[in-house]
Amino acid sequence: MGVLVLCAWLLTAGLGGYLATVWVRHGGLRQRTPSVTRLPLWLVLGHVALAVTGLVAWTA
Repeated sequence: MGVLVLCAWLLTAGLGGYLATVWVRHGGLRQRTPSVTRLPLWLVLGHVALAVTGLVAWTA
């Protein structure tokens, strides 16, 4: 079960990394077009912090 959870977390982290890369390539916090959702910095950093906290909790 632990290996399955680790694989699921790695898949999720990989997809999150891909989405973050796309977000940064399209301007990140400097997005100017109104059609693109503007994500506040606290939301982006909070999401990353929760992901890292989940990995640390699972590891412990």
